[in-house]
Amino acid sequence: MLVDVWEMNNEIMGFRDAFFFLALDKFTLRLACEYGYPVIAAPALTGNNGEAGDLKSLVQSTKFMVSRALVDRMQSFFFFEMDCWFLKSPIDALRMQKADYLVSSHQWNPTGGNIGIYSVKANEATQEFFRHLVEYSASSPNTHDQIAMNDFASYADRLRRGAKVSDVAKEHLSRWDPIPETMPTFKSPISREFFGPHEMVASPHPVPTETTIAIHTLDNAPLQPPHGKKMLAKELGAYTGFVGTPEETGGGYYKRIGSRRRYLMMDGRVLGGYSTIQKDLYHNYLQLQWHIAVMVAMARRTDRIFVLPRVAADFHVFFLWVNLDMESLECLVDVRETNFPSNKKAWYSDTEPFKSAARVALFPGAKRNEEGRLLAQIPESDEVYAWSIEDDAQKADGLFGLVSASPELHNAEALFLNPSFTQSGFDMRLAEREKKGNLSPAEKEILYVFDNLKWCGTDYDRGLPAVK
Repeated sequence: MLVDVWEMNNEIMGFRDAFFFLALDKFTLRLACEYGYPVIAAPALTGNNGEAGDLKSLVQSTKFMVSRALVDRMQSFFFFEMDCWFLKSPIDALRMQKADYLVSSHQWNPTGGNIGIYSVKANEATQEFFRHLVEYSASSPNTHDQIAMNDFASYADRLRRGAKVSDVAKEHLSRWDPIPETMPTFKSPISREFFGPHEMVASPHPVPTETTIAIHTLDNAPLQPPHGKKMLAKELGAYTGFVGTPEETGGGYYKRIGSRRRYLMMDGRVLGGYSTIQKDLYHNYLQLQWHIAVMVAMARRTDRIFVLPRVAADFHVFFLWVNLDMESLECLVDVRETNFPSNKKAWYSDTEPFKSAARVALFPGAKRNEEGRLLAQIPESDEVYAWSIEDDAQKADGLFGLVSASPELHNAEALFLNPSFTQSGFDMRLAEREKKGNLSPAEKEILYVFDNLKWCGTDYDRGLPAVK
């Protein structure tokens, strides 16, 4: 992500000559040095043979210590964490800053500070503020850094407005661990302001607006790790990524050169998505799992990248990764986020996401060994081609073989597959042939994928988190 953030800073934020990374581990420090990025090491990395301790305490102490070091040198600064994605430059908003300390809030709580983004003016007040903050947080190491900084800022701001220390001290100590015996006396209490909740959007469910400057992705399972936060940023169209040159990437923030620019997307009644509120699929989450297994098996067989579909439930539209363990999926196939086809940042050109598209489907017949049909529509053609197929054991192989053997289907950049043939008792017939040991190669692949994908929950309307 270093490359992504570096390009975002240069191309969007506008701090090309006034930006540096703060490395919390040796790997990040080494990588930044290799790429020639300006970087400083967390103080903990300069001792203990360069090995840092607990990450949580390291983040907390480093953020406060570096902030103090900057203001002690009379250097005003703007800080943001690496899970913050900027849609536009914050410079105009920073020019309007009047308070000593300007911090983002949460989208659901406009006065609840989120210290993933903050701006500080260097002066005597902020020097005193960070000196006390470093000292007190060190004496209460179990206190979350955001609690410590918010309580200190609120405490100082209320003192500045005339409150007495005895009136506000106890109120701002109850969440500390351990609780300090006293609160400091500020000679020059800081003033505090908040970015608007729709300017710096910090939320597990961010809703960007036309005023949004940045999105700070806050997540629990399944998207708590950095990879998950990046996925959410991509779905929101906020992820910048390393675009590079067309020769390097083929356009967009993915490497899209040659055969790797071939995608598989779900086709059917809900274009590009899946619905659990159709007559034949009403609340049938097992069928959703079979549909996804077919898509992933086809992507593996044809060496395509699987674009995640949307899932429409009773009152909501969900992303697949809400209930699907992405780790189990990415062990099987390369994937792209649901927003990929509509996010221009990911397109191979400024005008279109794909150079060509094709469609393919299998209608298996309503009864056992009833005549089915393979259907295909090739690029640059309005005609639909059809082939008859009767033997149930050959139908899945016929579909997979058609996609592999047809040059027009094989070469199409975007292939839309309708996997709904699993609705007609496919799973039961598959189980019967598995017992007899006569599964076809395509059926073995589908069953292998089905057995290896991991899901959580049975009801999408409950929004249950996935395992990972």
